[in-house]
Amino acid sequence: MRPLASVLFILTLCSGPLLSGEEQSVRIYRHADPEMLGRAPDRSSVISVDLADFTRGMPAGLQSPEPTAYLVEAGVIRNLEDLTENNGKGETQGLKVERLGPLTYRIEFPLWNIENVYRFDPPGPELESVIRDYYSNVYWREIVSGEYANNYTVTVIQAVDLLNPRGTIDYTEVLLAAALVASREQPLWGIHDGLGLLDGLGYALTEAKNERTHETHNYREYLTNSRKMRELVLRLLQSGTELSSTVHSVVGSLIQFEKDDTLLLPEELIEKGEGDCLEFALFYYDILRRLGCEARILALEAEGDYEGDLPCDFVTVYRKEEFGPWGYIHYAGYGPASFDTWEEIPGHILRDSAYYYSIDPLECMRERSAYLPHRDIWSVSKY
Repeated sequence: MRPLASVLFILTLCSGPLLSGEEQSVRIYRHADPEMLGRAPDRSSVISVDLADFTRGMPAGLQSPEPTAYLVEAGVIRNLEDLTENNGKGETQGLKVERLGPLTYRIEFPLWNIENVYRFDPPGPELESVIRDYYSNVYWREIVSGEYANNYTVTVIQAVDLLNPRGTIDYTEVLLAAALVASREQPLWGIHDGLGLLDGLGYALTEAKNERTHETHNYREYLTNSRKMRELVLRLLQSGTELSSTVHSVVGSLIQFEKDDTLLLPEELIEKGEGDCLEFALFYYDILRRLGCEARILALEAEGDYEGDLPCDFVTVYRKEEFGPWGYIHYAGYGPASFDTWEEIPGHILRDSAYYYSIDPLECMRERSAYLPHRDIWSVSKY
């Protein structure tokens, strides 16, 4: 049994924004048992169906809803609610959703002619019975039950009549339908990993929202490695913890400090895995902008350090809401959003009379260099 992993399933390629382009098929265990909500006592054989094959199937209703033990994370359900909050319908690239009732949705993936109806249910006693019957060890039983506790299971109401088209749906087709939208990793032994076609919905919604409000996701196009950058943004977007510490920790695990004569763009830095303080600052700026924050980059100098060349440090300052407090991140540390103004931050970092200058990040990335005027026109920040 593997623990439920953080979702990094992201929007790429021609398959639409909710599929990675690497996995083009959905899989279930052949010996899945309906009496155990689809858990398979024998995992030796797998049924695999290419998504392209769904185009020849037709939607068909079930005589009664079919519950499964497939898990969908609560964040996906919140995203479905957000997508359909206006008139019960919503659409992003590659996905159409209609809310039919409480936690019940018609979900269509037009590219593959897939149109299923799902209800997402909190875990019930039947699932607890399945878990209890399999896990005699209390430790593992509690872990698996805990994975389900704050999430939802997939109940299929309508699926694609795919394998033996005859206008009726068997349980194999039910499980294929459930696996399409189930989270990528499943906690219950005997339930095959899902395909996670909805796992990238939160990112798609945020991107669409920011486009509508002229916000941050599309302030510049990535030249390379867009998938890696977008996966990182989604990972941070779904973290739900304090922003500056999370960003600093995650980025610090991916990129090491190393002085370099060539200025790398954020998408190049994540590929190389090492960069200097300015490249870190631009990387943080890019990430924070795409997370919806207001951000700027400051060049810093302590009094007496100026030599007419690049400063000793660059720092990225940010705030999440208009008129909200400011925080900062740079390669060596971070400060939570607790400053009334960003002008306080240079003095806080250097703990002396600090000189600072706000650079233009877009120009910096465009020219691959930082323009810094003479120190005489820099500002001074007192801690």
